Amino acid sequence: MKGTEKTPALRFHDFDGDWTASKVADVTTYVDYRGKTPPKSESGVFLVTAKNVKVGHIDYECSKEYIPQELYDEVMRRGRPRLGDVLITTEAPLGNVATIDRIDVALAQRIIKLRGKENVLSNDFLKHILLSQSFQKLLNEKSTGSTAKGIRGSVLHKLPLLFPSMAEQQKIAAFLSAVDEKIGKLARKRDLLLKYKKGVMQQVFDQKIRFKDDDGNDFPDWEEKKLGEATTYIGSGLSLDQESEETGVRVTRIETISDGRINLDKVGFIKTEEDISRYRLQVGDILFSNINSVSHIGKMAYVNQEYDLYHGMNLLNIRFDRKSHNSQFFYFLMETFRYKKHFQQICNRAVSQASINQTDLKKTKLLVPCLEEQSRIASFISKLDEKINLINQQLEKAKTFKAGLLEQMFI
Repeated sequence: MKGTEKTPALRFHDFDGDWTASKVADVTTYVDYRGKTPPKSESGVFLVTAKNVKVGHIDYECSKEYIPQELYDEVMRRGRPRLGDVLITTEAPLGNVATIDRIDVALAQRIIKLRGKENVLSNDFLKHILLSQSFQKLLNEKSTGSTAKGIRGSVLHKLPLLFPSMAEQQKIAAFLSAVDEKIGKLARKRDLLLKYKKGVMQQVFDQKIRFKDDDGNDFPDWEEKKLGEATTYIGSGLSLDQESEETGVRVTRIETISDGRINLDKVGFIKTEEDISRYRLQVGDILFSNINSVSHIGKMAYVNQEYDLYHGMNLLNIRFDRKSHNSQFFYFLMETFRYKKHFQQICNRAVSQASINQTDLKKTKLLVPCLEEQSRIASFISKLDEKINLINQQLEKAKTFKAGLLEQMFI
């Protein structure tokens, strides 16, 4: 463990001595690709923009833009990418960093490419130091802008870097890259499970996959039913003003529903002496966003456990008749693209925010199996969710571990 300003807090035991201080421009070659947006095409050379550069990797799926092959030399006249070159975004978003992992790409729009000088600065080490808390903090301090922060290339190039010998750089980079590989494997495993779940749900709700009873017999045919016929209650929440102080009764708000679950870190608080017991959430309730932007209409959360939490504003609470309906089945059914699209189609867009009233929501037609098949479907999909949640927990733990390393292994 070290404590001086030129050595990190956490260090491999076989290295000592102060790290070297220098400016970005002195230890790297760089190309600033900002400027005129190149002409786009339907196909050709993949264009990596700031949207593609994430924290530690390039996402080729989130945005797909191309430039004509014949314009490649002109667009990349400032410098072609090499494997291992480091990209950093200068605005919208600021400070995302990734390594070039394929050379059949063009670069443009809010990106600067850095390459460590030979025998001075390793590209792998450079990537991690740019992602470190200390450098990211400095980047934000030197940025400008109110709504979208950005940094000028001339400012970025003058920022200080502290780095050790090449041997220590390589050891640090190899260690952190192994951590990144673990994170990447977990992320890929999660994404494959999410893709599998989406495909299975599509086939289940299209009735291409059917479940059987304990004797191996088919369940009865599915029947069409209106949402209102399956529910005992669809109602609005408490309309009392929410307090900024974390005192009083916890109530839900739009931000409380996240990834289909309740996020207790984003609840509101009210103070009241009224009897509000009827607003207390029950296991099996479904919270439904009926006042929101069109793209977020129908955002839902399933109440899967007992909470000391009450139903607040701008959400409907949908409660099913438990004797003949499995509410978790209906949650999964209504989460499918078909019904997401339906909710967006029937919402009222004549106001600043889109909305769905309870009457129209109750008229929503659903194809529903018998209770036993509902339960089997819900159990099957919820088990997939449990696996996905477990991987997400492992992924977050690995990311937290990596963040701790970045904080302690760099100055």
